[in-house]
Amino acid sequence: MSPSPATLPSDGLLTRREAARFLRVGVDAIAMYIRHREDPLPFLQMGRRQLFERDALVRYCRRAAERAIARENKRRSRSPATARAAR
Repeated sequence: MSPSPATLPSDGLLTRREAARFLRVGVDAIAMYIRHREDPLPFLQMGRRQLFERDALVRYCRRAAERAIARENKRRSRSPATARAAR
């Protein structure tokens, strides 16, 4: 079940659970994205709470999509099938 717009704050900061709902991933995935070495998910630490800006989450997703496309293009350019087709 997808979250309705009324269930998420329209502005301000999101909690870890709200960020997971916004990105439609599990809360554990949020923790994994925070620990990502190359490009960690941006967050604000308030005591023990981790808070997320909605715009920062959108920017992170766009960067992740661009990285995935670049990896796929790189993989395809080195593929043996592509080399055979070029002959």
